[in-house]
Formats: sequence, structure tokens, C-alpha cells
Amino acid sequence: MTLAPFPKSEDPARAALVQAVEAYFRACNSGEKSAFFSLFEDNACHYLPKGMFGPFTDVESLYVQWRRDAEDNGAYWVLDTVFADPQAGTAVAEWTAVKPAQKIWFRGVDVFRFAATGKIREVRVYYAAPRDPAIGPNELGGYDYAAGPFARVDTRSYGLIQEAEQKAE
Repeated sequence: MTLAPFPKSEDPARAALVQAVEAYFRACNSGEKSAFFSLFEDNACHYLPKGMFGPFTDVESLYVQWRRDAEDNGAYWVLDTVFADPQAGTAVAEWTAVKPAQKIWFRGVDVFRFAATGKIREVRVYYAAPRDPAIGPNELGGYDYAAGPFARVDTRSYGLIQEAEQKAE
């Protein structure tokens, strides 16, 4: 699957993040192990929606799972859009996944965090799909939301837990 090139950025730091995301999708689709491994820090973490396999805390197991999906389902990913913020070391990619063997396609978003080296430190995957109420909140499995700048919900009142309450926990 050939990815359409994105407009070139005037900002070299932003362009580098966009190129890294493009390289990630090319490596996912090509199966080139060395290309895939070269994109990640050794201790990178790849999170997926709760109820799926993962999170992956090593590149080898992530690569094996991606290759299995590609081989079993003919899966490939199309990079639709990339937004990059070099000051935050973050990029967001909208994508379409196609699995011909299952006769399905779906969309989602990956949030990438990059190390100062330009390698991927973290990927958080969000699917644009119906949620499964049987598994509780529609969140990433294994991701520590309490440690990040994310809204937290009080399961008794379903109101937001305020920042001061979060710190007191």
C-alpha cells in the first residue's frame, strides 16, 4: 500500500515528526523488521484499546503481533492525516485499517510520543468504533490515566474528579 505524501512543512522539526509517522506506517505495511525496529526506543510502549492484546512493552512482541495480523488477515494501514507538535514531541495520526480476509475496515487515531532522539517512545491507539459496555470504560488497556493529564471520572457520581482530589488520592 503506497501512502500519499503529506504537504512538506516549513518547520524542519515538524517535518521530522511527520516523516517518522509515515515511516512507522510504511514499516507496519512492509513487514521490514529492521525498518520497524529502527523507529522505536528500546523501552517503548504501545497501548491498544482495553480488551485487546497488549500493551506491548517491547518492540519484538509488537512486531510479531503486527506481522501475524498482516499474514492472517491481509491487514494493511492507510495513513490519512498527521498532525505534529515538535515542541511537545507529539504527533497524532488518523488512519484506516483494512483486513480483507475478514472483509472489514475501520478507522482510528494513534497518538505518538517521541524521545529527543526522534524515536518513538509511546503509541496510544484509539479506535473509532462502538464501545463494549461489558468491559467497562472505553479506555486503553494497561494505560495509567491517573499519571497523565487526563480527565478522571468518579464512578459513584459520574462527575469529574477535580485536580486537587486526584492529588490527594
